[in-house]
Amino acid sequence: MMDCFSEDELLTLCESLEKMQRHWLALEETGFFEIPREEETHT
Repeated sequence: MMDCFSEDELLTLCESLEKMQRHWLALEETGFFEIPREEETHT
């Protein structure tokens, strides 16, 4: 599946995925992904 990419393209892809992972982890640390518990959503 990856044969269509050049070595440079694969390197760029890996770098981009690593950057996305670092960003995702940073968002998790800030609580960005926290989902309110059910009792907090009812008024």
